[in-house]
Amino acid sequence: MKNSQYKKTFDSDLYIMIPFQADNMLNLEQLNQNQTDPIVKEYLNSMKENSEYECNNKVVEQIQRVFIGKKDLVCFNYNYDGTVLAKESVYLFLTFHTQTGLYLLTIIDLNNKFSPTQIEDQVTTNQLFVYDDEQCIHIDDYMKQEFTLTRCGDAKMLLSLSNKPKDAMEFQCMIASETYKPFLDSNQYYQLNSNEIKEASCNNFSQYEFYELYAYKSVVIYVLHTFGSDDILNVQDEIPILFIMEMILFQNASVSRTNNKIVSQLTSNDTVSLYFIENLYREFGKTICFWNENVFKYPTVQNIANQINDAFGTKQIIDEYYKNQNHLEHIVNLRDIQISNRESKILNIIVLCLTIVQVIPVVIEFLNWLFHLQIPNIHYFYLLDLIILLVILVLVIIHNKKNKRKRNYK
Repeated sequence: MKNSQYKKTFDSDLYIMIPFQADNMLNLEQLNQNQTDPIVKEYLNSMKENSEYECNNKVVEQIQRVFIGKKDLVCFNYNYDGTVLAKESVYLFLTFHTQTGLYLLTIIDLNNKFSPTQIEDQVTTNQLFVYDDEQCIHIDDYMKQEFTLTRCGDAKMLLSLSNKPKDAMEFQCMIASETYKPFLDSNQYYQLNSNEIKEASCNNFSQYEFYELYAYKSVVIYVLHTFGSDDILNVQDEIPILFIMEMILFQNASVSRTNNKIVSQLTSNDTVSLYFIENLYREFGKTICFWNENVFKYPTVQNIANQINDAFGTKQIIDEYYKNQNHLEHIVNLRDIQISNRESKILNIIVLCLTIVQVIPVVIEFLNWLFHLQIPNIHYFYLLDLIILLVILVLVIIHNKKNKRKRNYK
């Protein structure tokens, strides 16, 4: 089926959430754009009110949100050959947690006309581009260029629908974050046939009757029965799920950031230092506020968060982090054992030298007595012994200081 023949059988809003990190704290007040747009005002106010109402954790007091502008999102064809089929006008917001230096970019595409499955596919294949001063630029490059922010985790999406698509296969493609094949220009395509996807498309874990909720690795699908033509009212109804996802994304980003540093260290030729591991512990410790049990006040909200965490594979991300961390610590422990063995050998050599230093004068005196020799100036041997001993001690001290600097300050 040709792209021009594709017709949406539903209305939809799409939220794309991407975690970033910064080495230096940004002044978000200076970044804040004009907030006269009613959508911007509604989003910022509703997110603040919902976080204070739903969350029982002090973490919300350390979170700031700002609007950073509107851009055109580039919509490609399925082949990604550079052909631009459409543009979607999107809102860009930054959420920042002051204690951890973690940022969350939220791209909001309201009432999108383009195929949402194709945009989902662009997100999962890292083909997300926007127009900036008429230049097509990758979203990661744009954030690096404008805000010196670096990606530190996988993007996730919230797809809000007025109703399920008429074709059940399109809904499964939404769950899988893959392009719905009738959207393609070619009639020849492989049809999705996954029992896992089918199961996810039937697993509605909603807590109330006015919506349905489904989730898989990269997306949460929110079938909102109250979805209407008023964008502001739709945003109000979508914010509660979006806030839950915001908290989960901060969890995932905190683990991914630290894990990325561990993997980078393990794959480099640099010596792993205790100072490096200490910094990792300190950095990850600042994110502990995201991991407190029962972050949300209401059990129904916590149930939703648990289901989304399971779908996003948060536990697997944490397990991978701990596995890599244990491997890094094992390397450091082995190196410390090797250093201890070398230092023990050096100490043994020093003891041997000291023994020899003490024995030489005694041997000389014995030889003088036994053979009636007159080996003169025996006190020079004591002086020589002392000089040798001091040289050895100085060398050992220098060696230990160098090793300590390498272990702790590299």
